[in-house]
Amino acid sequence: MVFAAPRFASLARQACLGLFVQQKLEEEPNRNYYGLWYLIPEYLTAVWELVRGMTMGMAYGPEYKESWESIMLRMIGLVIPGLSAHGPPNYINSIRLGTEKQIQMSTL
Repeated sequence: MVFAAPRFASLARQACLGLFVQQKLEEEPNRNYYGLWYLIPEYLTAVWELVRGMTMGMAYGPEYKESWESIMLRMIGLVIPGLSAHGPPNYINSIRLGTEKQIQMSTL
């Protein structure tokens, strides 16, 4: 099984040759993740997540109120930026508050 992996990757690469568009980038977009210019927006996002988490219950109703564990996670996100924006309540609330769009599928 171990030896089949490179062969499968080669077949997959050949199958997708028509879909892949090669790009040559001069520099990586976020090469130094902990650089000052990349860290400031992360901290601003963490502050925004904390404020948003504390006001969701008032803005959208009591069923959107965050637990104290979620608030503590958002406070820890002020120390470790990027942590507070990826909790399960964020994804659940985005689905619940999102607008429903119906896509008309064509028949074959």
